[in-house]
Amino acid sequence: MKAKLILISLSMLAATQATAAVITFGGQTPIDGSQQTSNFVPSSAWITPGGASSGGAVTNIINPNSGFYIETFDRATQNPLLPPGAYIDSESIPDWLEIQSAGCGVNSAGALSVSGIGGIGVQQGNTPQAAHANSNTTCFGYAPHYDVNPAIASMVVDYTGFIAQQRPGDYIGYLGIYYGSIDTYNALEFGNIVNNVFVPIDFTLEDEVFNILTGTTILDFFQLQSGNRDNSNRYVNITFNQNENFTAFRMTNTTSRAFEIDNIVVGLNSAVSVPAPASIGILGLGLVGLLLNRRRQKS
Repeated sequence: MKAKLILISLSMLAATQATAAVITFGGQTPIDGSQQTSNFVPSSAWITPGGASSGGAVTNIINPNSGFYIETFDRATQNPLLPPGAYIDSESIPDWLEIQSAGCGVNSAGALSVSGIGGIGVQQGNTPQAAHANSNTTCFGYAPHYDVNPAIASMVVDYTGFIAQQRPGDYIGYLGIYYGSIDTYNALEFGNIVNNVFVPIDFTLEDEVFNILTGTTILDFFQLQSGNRDNSNRYVNITFNQNENFTAFRMTNTTSRAFEIDNIVVGLNSAVSVPAPASIGILGLGLVGLLLNRRRQKS
């Protein structure tokens, strides 16, 4: 009887792991002034842009050979292993991108496919009625563009091309996003592209299953107020297994300005401890077999 209960419990857990990604909140504070970044960003494993030792501080620069990649929207942190990014002095700037501040840009622009309505912009500092820096002193991203009225955005960031350049069998096992100045009219979705259409995938948050992470959900979860730009900022972490086939995320803004993001961290499965979907089920069967074997020995 006990063995059956364990098998049922582990089978249910395995099913949950196989059908839904997992979201958690929380990060660490880097020294660059951007407020929050992923806990996967190392403290002393890399160097500052000027070449000096970080001295154990989190510089928000990731070793390009580590299997993790970060988009800070600051040109100084561009990754030499990625195709050239897009900056204010670039010969060609994608139509979806507007750049308001020198030194800002999208370091990963050449490795991604971005589409949708409203556009994405980058800037440093606060702009009333357009974007807010949330005490962030570095460059950050926002949607929609300044001249979009009403302020509606639905932008898909697609990593399909980036994944294709990795080793066979590699996939994105982790995504982290600093979600700034969270409002009720913001939303994030995680999914993949099927026949040129974005399809969201399910994720779990505190044992509940969702397919969209709205600003309202986060504000209610932490009992925050919409538009409280000093406090309504959270680092969002989501882990995926291979079955979920995560390749893209969508950021949506429905009414007022704006949707702000920063410090987007992507981790390949080879760098992130992502259990295979069936591993928990296999472990469960092994435990049940062990229990049954012990019962037979006793009898």
